[in-house]
Amino acid sequence: MKRILSHAFLLMVLISLSVRTIIAQNGVTELYSTITQLDADYGSLSRFYWVNSSPERRERLTSLFQDYQGRLNQMNFDQLSKGGQIDYLLTKRYLENKLHELKSEKEQYEAIKDWVSFAHPLYEIEQMRRRGKHLDSKQVAKTLDDVNSNLELKITDIKSKADSKSKPFKKLAPLEYKRALDVVKGQVRLLSDVYNFYDGFDPQFSWWVQKPKERLVTNLNEYKVVLAGCIDSTMYPEDDGSGIYGQPIGLTEFNRQLKSEYIPYTPEQLLEIAEKEFEWCDKEVLKVSKEMGFGKDWKAALEKVKNTYVEEGYQPQRMNELYDESVAFLKKHDMVTIPPVAEETWRMMMLSPERQKKSPFFLGGEVLQIAFPTNDMDHEYKMMSMRGNNPHFARAVIHHELIAGHHLQMFMFDRHHEYRNAYTPFWVEGWALYWEMLLWDQGFAQTPEDKLGMLFWRMHR
Repeated sequence: MKRILSHAFLLMVLISLSVRTIIAQNGVTELYSTITQLDADYGSLSRFYWVNSSPERRERLTSLFQDYQGRLNQMNFDQLSKGGQIDYLLTKRYLENKLHELKSEKEQYEAIKDWVSFAHPLYEIEQMRRRGKHLDSKQVAKTLDDVNSNLELKITDIKSKADSKSKPFKKLAPLEYKRALDVVKGQVRLLSDVYNFYDGFDPQFSWWVQKPKERLVTNLNEYKVVLAGCIDSTMYPEDDGSGIYGQPIGLTEFNRQLKSEYIPYTPEQLLEIAEKEFEWCDKEVLKVSKEMGFGKDWKAALEKVKNTYVEEGYQPQRMNELYDESVAFLKKHDMVTIPPVAEETWRMMMLSPERQKKSPFFLGGEVLQIAFPTNDMDHEYKMMSMRGNNPHFARAVIHHELIAGHHLQMFMFDRHHEYRNAYTPFWVEGWALYWEMLLWDQGFAQTPEDKLGMLFWRMHR
């Protein structure tokens, strides 16, 4: 009996080792199947329960993520391979974050329920439409008419309270407003989805529903404007001159996010590190300013650098030259392996003036998106765009966006462990920032102007 048990145990060990060998050879781990199923299930359910911020979607996705949490909990972490343990921790983190987002969404929805509950009957109509059920067109028209009446009363009531100082009412916190707006946008899409499915195909539906549907879309669009006027502006921090507003997440949430990203520092420690790094940048900037002949007036040195902008029409060509320089530098110093297809397949596009309002500098990845003026931009914005994208600033950005930064990063991710739930700001931007710092240390900046351009971005980071 002992010999049989011994052989059985040995067989189990050999099978376990064989499985691990097969897993390693295929470049995946024991969690590959679980993670790919999770991604596929999430995709299927997201497409089926597609109405954003709807209770139905939220409840179903919560159930999905809780189910996969249960599957993880049944695994023996200590018996997983190192890669499997990494996948376990990343997936655990992913599920916890998704459930936290849904919990926050539910809390926000409960806070705004009185603002959006008038349209709940629309969700029931959409549920029937997705399976193609024949609708009672007259009843649908009545339902839309009732929703219209309730919404019009809601709009009138809000306007009345907003105009009356004697009738104060609770306004929407910024995040509550964003949630309410998302709900209303989903309802507008829902209406179009339902109507377009039956319109023309079911003559009775078009005859009954067209007018109440058009009226409701008009009312919902008006309601979006009304909601924008109900934001509690006292909950925004004071404008620091940037014109950028937001709602602070608070220390508790900040600490939760740091823990989720496996960052072993407190906010206070991070600020202390940042101040030391910035102090280093200050000293380096003064060194460069002296090299350029401006003494301690580093702002004057920076102005000189900004005015080295490329002549109109030549920015893409100059960026190609900078790219060639950066890749040649990486190869010369044997700093990273660059697959030929990665070099072959990146390309360019120009950012529109509208996009440049939000992204005034480069964006990157497989497509290098270049910010530079167009003929229809005002003179002030033309100069701002040209000066802000001068070659010395761009020197710190070209490898951040392409190779060895985001393009190489995403290229490799698509080919190795692409199933991993690895997307975090610390991984995505951290990798590109690492190369900015590494190339500085290796002397990629050739002139004082290059150094100042790279330091400008270092201070920004």
